[in-house]
Formats: sequence, C-alpha cells, structure tokens
Amino acid sequence: MIDISKAFSQTSEPVSGFFQQPGAGYYIPLYQREYSWEAENVEQLMEDVFNGVKSLVHDDKEARDRSIHFLGTVILFQESSPKQNIQPRDDRALPTRIDNVIDGQQRLSTIAIIACVLLQHLVALGRKLPKDERFDALRTEVDAKRELLLELFSVDIKRGAPSRKPIILRGSVDGWTFDGADDQNYRSGVASYLAENIRAYVEDKITTVSRPSDKRVNRNVREIKKWLAKVEQVEPSENNDYPSAKSILEAIPEELLWSYPRPELIELLKDDGAVANNDRRALIPLVQLFAFLHYFTERCCFTVIKPVSEEWAFDMFQSLNASGTPLTALETFKPLVVNHLAQENKIFKDTKSNEYFGYVDELIGDTGPTAKKNKLTDEFLTAFALSYDGHALSTQFSLQRRYLNDRFNKCTTPAEREEFVRRMGDLAVYWRDVLSFEPNNDLAIAGLENLNAELKARCGLAVLFLSESGHKMANTILSRFYSRVIRDKDDAAAMAFAEACLAVAAFYALWRAAQSNSGLDDVYRKLMRHGELSEDVPAMSWAEGNDALTVDKLKAYLKFSLGELFERDKWMAKAKLNLRFDLAKPVCKLALFVSSHDTIADPENIGLMKVAASGTRAYLEPSKWVSADFKTIEHIAPVKGQGQWDEALYDSSEPYHSVGNLTLLPGDINSSAGNQTWQVKSIYFRHLAETDLGQLAALEHEAKSIGVMLQPHTIDLLKSASYKHHLESIVNVPATQPWNLALVQRRAERICSILWERASAWLN
Repeated sequence: MIDISKAFSQTSEPVSGFFQQPGAGYYIPLYQREYSWEAENVEQLMEDVFNGVKSLVHDDKEARDRSIHFLGTVILFQESSPKQNIQPRDDRALPTRIDNVIDGQQRLSTIAIIACVLLQHLVALGRKLPKDERFDALRTEVDAKRELLLELFSVDIKRGAPSRKPIILRGSVDGWTFDGADDQNYRSGVASYLAENIRAYVEDKITTVSRPSDKRVNRNVREIKKWLAKVEQVEPSENNDYPSAKSILEAIPEELLWSYPRPELIELLKDDGAVANNDRRALIPLVQLFAFLHYFTERCCFTVIKPVSEEWAFDMFQSLNASGTPLTALETFKPLVVNHLAQENKIFKDTKSNEYFGYVDELIGDTGPTAKKNKLTDEFLTAFALSYDGHALSTQFSLQRRYLNDRFNKCTTPAEREEFVRRMGDLAVYWRDVLSFEPNNDLAIAGLENLNAELKARCGLAVLFLSESGHKMANTILSRFYSRVIRDKDDAAAMAFAEACLAVAAFYALWRAAQSNSGLDDVYRKLMRHGELSEDVPAMSWAEGNDALTVDKLKAYLKFSLGELFERDKWMAKAKLNLRFDLAKPVCKLALFVSSHDTIADPENIGLMKVAASGTRAYLEPSKWVSADFKTIEHIAPVKGQGQWDEALYDSSEPYHSVGNLTLLPGDINSSAGNQTWQVKSIYFRHLAETDLGQLAALEHEAKSIGVMLQPHTIDLLKSASYKHHLESIVNVPATQPWNLALVQRRAERICSILWERASAWLN
C-alpha cells in the first residue's frame, strides 16, 4: 500500500536558502530543452524585483511585510546513481549531492546569471569606496554579500582548481571538472558563463569579465545590466522611479540591508552637504544595490517539490504545466464573472459583460511572448485599480487576483457587477484609442473629430508628449475623462477630455521642468483616493462616481499640487536651471515645440525668439511631434566640444545640457553636424533654414572655403526638411560670433518664459 503522504516533500524557500545548500549541484538532463529565456522574460523578473523594492519603501507596513515575489514551482529529483547517469563525468569533481531539475531550469539558470552580474557590479562599487575608515564597515558588508552571491552560481566542492564549480550545468554538454580547462568542459551558454565568472573571481578579475559568447545569454546579461544601471543611479531622472538611498534607509530596517545597525552610514546620507560629493556618490549606489539584493535573495522564493520517484516527478510536472504558459489575474477573474452570470441564468456570451471583456481580451491578447503579455497585464491592472478606487496595486499575481475578486464580490447587484466589468472595458478602449494614437493615420483621437482643429491637435500632441515621457500615472485620471467620451458620445465630453489632457500635460511639464519626479505619483494617488478638501476637490476615482469629474476641479487640484511652482517667478528661477536634456528630455522637446509655435526671431535680441501673432507658425500638432524633421534633439554646443567652444559651457554643472543650448533636427542631419565647430554647424543650420536657391549655392561655396564638403545626400536632406522656422533665431547668430554661456542662458530664460505663459494657460 502506497503512503501518499510521503510521495512528495515540499518546502518554500527564498532564493538564498535554495542555493545555499552545501555541496548541492543542479543537473539539467539531456532531454530538457536548452536555455531559452528571452530578454523580455529577464526584463519581467528584474522589473518585479525593482517594483518589490519600491513596495518595501512606499507601501504600508502590512503590505511590506507580505511583499514577496513567487518564482513558481521547482521540481527536483535527487540523482541516486551519478556514476551511471551523469555524463560526462570526472568523479573527483562531482558535488556532494546532485539534483536533476525536472522543472524550473529556466528560472534557476537566470538567477545564477543575475547573481554573476550582481557580483560584478558589487565588486566594482566596493572598489570605488573612499580609502577612509568610515567606510570600513561597508567594505565588510560588501565582502559578506560577495560570498552570498557566489553561493547563487557556484558550488564549493572543497577541492580542485578552482574549488568552486558552476552550480548548474547541462547533461552531455557540460561536465564538472577537477582542474580541466573551462572551455573544454563547460560548453553550454549558461555553464560557460558561470565558469568564466568563477575563474575571474578567483583571479580577481571579476569586473572585467568578457561578453558571453552565447547570444541569448549575452542579450540577457545586457538586460540585467540595464536594470542595475537604474538601481545604481545616483541622481533622479525622467523614467527611473527606483527608491533613493535616503528613502530606502528611512523605510527598510537596517538589519535587512546589513548585519547590524550602522548609524555612521546613515549619517553620511542625512545631509547633502555633510560630506564630500564623491563620498556620497560612492555610498548611494551601494545602498540602493543592497536593497535590490535583499529583495532578490530574501523576498523572491520558490516552492520546491521533491517526489520520491522520477516517475512521480514527471507526473507532477505535467499536471502543473498543462497550459504551457502561466495564467494572469485577468484570466482567473473572468470565470468569476461567468459564474455570477450563470447564477442569474444568463449565458456569458449573450451579455454586455462579454462585450466589455472583449475589449480587454483584444488589448491583452493571446499572442506574443509571455513576459510581454504579463507586463501589459500588470500595467493595465495597475491603472485600473488606481482609477477605480485609488488603490496602488502590486504586480504580484495573487494580490492582483485578490483585488479583482474582492472588488467584484462587493458589488451587490447584477447591474453593479456589469458596471465593474464595463469600467475595465472602458480602460481597454482608452488604451486602444488614446495610448495607441498615431497621428500619421488619424487626424484626431477617436471621439474628438468634431472639436475645433486647434483643440484636437493640441490634445493629440499632449497625449504623445505624456506617452513619450513615460508618465503612466496620467492614464489614471485621463482614462476617467475618456470614459465619458466613450459613453456620452457628445462634444461636451470630448472637449472636457481634450482640456484634461492639456491640463495634465501642462502640470507635468511645469513640475518636471523645475524639479525631479519625486512625489509626482503621490499627487495622482491622492486625487483618486481623497481629492483635496481645502480646494473643494473631491476624489475622482470610479468609486466616488462621476459627479466629482469636472475639468475645473482637476485644474484646481493640479495648480494646488504645484504649490509655489505655480508662481511664475519662483518657477522660472528653478526651470532655468533644471530644464535640461539630461534631466527631462521629453519636457525639453515640448519646450522647444512651444517656443517655436507662433514665434519669430527677435531682432532686438540676437539668438532669441519672441511671441508673434496667432497663426504665424503652427508647431503644436501631433503630426509634427512625430515628424522625421524633429527626430532628434541636437546640442548646439556639442557634448564633446571642449577646446572648440566656450569653456564655461563645460563646467561641473554641464550647462551645455540646458534647454537654451538645444534645438530640433532631422536624425541624419544631426549625425552629420555632430561635434563640429560653431562655424561649421552654423552652415548646416543656415542651409536648413534657407529657401532661397541663390543663398543655398552661396552657403555651399562658404562651406567649401572652410574645408567642409556637404555631401549630395546631406544637401538633399537639408532641402527636403519641411519645418525650418524654429532655426531662424539660431541662424541670426553670426558664424563669427561665439556661441557662449551667456547666450545659452538668455535662450533658456526666453524658452522657459514662453513655456510658462502657454502651459499655465492650459491650467487656467
């Protein structure tokens, strides 16, 4: 009689616990498929850990305590006859215990690869620490974490050269070797990369590991490094909302980051002026990486199942992977809706709920990589929860499923349940019609066709600007206004949506032009959850109903949220310094568009533009935003211009990034102009702005006289560009006059002034 209770052993283990088992190695049998994770899969995992750290910093205590990322089920079967089944084999090099990986090799391999890259980054950052005793404790912690990371991709068999071996390898391709050459024994993409990192670590060359030879592993390593660059970033930037070191230390208990309280390290981050800038720049990325490491090793976990027989192991594998791809929270929510309708004696396919779910299914779809589908699902559900009741929904499947089920079950009538599904459908239509708006194919966003040409054009441009900025939180409130366009189908709803788009675009532009994006998301969360009582602005979520949803209330709230930044002089003082290519690139692009629209060259101020009569120059149109003529933002004084341009532009604050030193150019012309002198670049700019054929010939002659040969291809590009008026103020600066810091500062002030006047009008 079989004792079923003993057929399987099951444990739940964090990544650190799973890999830190002395002498354990993992063997991928030959019949398993090769390592096949794409960069999209790695991106999803890295983003989940990235978001996990954010949850530890921003969520309430209960949510933080529950915050984990479930990596799925791993099915292992311990090898009982290694001399028979492990091939190729060097008996001297076999780990103490070998587990056959029946299910989970893709995740285990990827974790080992991530650990390699983490170790490279950790060692590199550790070496940048100042040679100061204040940092000795931190160096000790770096050493401890180095040992932890080694355990994630290597197994120490206590013998051989090196004694550490790759923790996972592929049967018949790789073989654990006592002291043989790595390239002769580890031939699979994963094992060879692990072996190379082990060897590099032993030889103290871990920071110079070469690029993986396997194309897939190489792509995944690049993806990992891309995310770690965000984790380690010292200064805030446009599309990086990873928590700062300071916020991490304020929210996460110290013992989770390092072994014991270290007030001296916290002291270094308390006051920006307390220590030298180089000390902070060395400390900040390490603290941020420590938080990532903590979540990755202690909050990411598996369920490990070990059947007592290999047959049962495969039976379990088949039962857990019958569908071939993991389900999403939306897919598990749909049966709940169907069951409720069945209880009402309704057939799902004959109901409005089926129609509304159809919009969601059309958006999410069944095709494409699983990681891409999961990412879109996460973004959709996050936006839905915020717009529904202001809830900051996790990307964790179980929490998403619980949220949908809880909110739906709170609906007490069939009409309420249908309305719940309809709201999801409205968001899917918003995604389709607004977020996928392409001005090359459509004159206006769907539903706005009857608006006057100026308003619908500016609305389209605002939507494209917010999308290019990656400002996803804007979707929470804008989707609410668009639901009225979908439902009411009248001009009043269309106008309200268009004005809401302009207001949100103006709010975001004014905010980001003057400061970082820190605190920006909280503005939207507060609007959806609570509103602002002092301004008589109620919450604007679905749960509060449509009575609160007015453009006037939205504008009042956004102006209130800007605080002193809605005072022109205070905003100008900050924007002149902070509106920069390296800090807010899409906002710089908008500023260049706004300051080109209905402006002309200012004859009294060479190099500047001034506001002209309405209709003079039309730039605020979505078709122009995506035009090839404005494909790139060009630094007039180039990034690498030291020695040929005003040296003041290249001081420690890098004023060459200022919006006053930027313009818009076609991509190929931008490449041709490149890092030239002002005399040479002036010819390109004048050629682009000129329409007189006689003057064009003179420009070509001038170019030849200074040794610049304009190629026929470049000349054709210059002649074919459609939009040139924005260059008039630039070409008014003589080629013999220096393009210097003073001029850049005056241009920045003028551009900011025009941006303020026009953006603030969208909020009034």
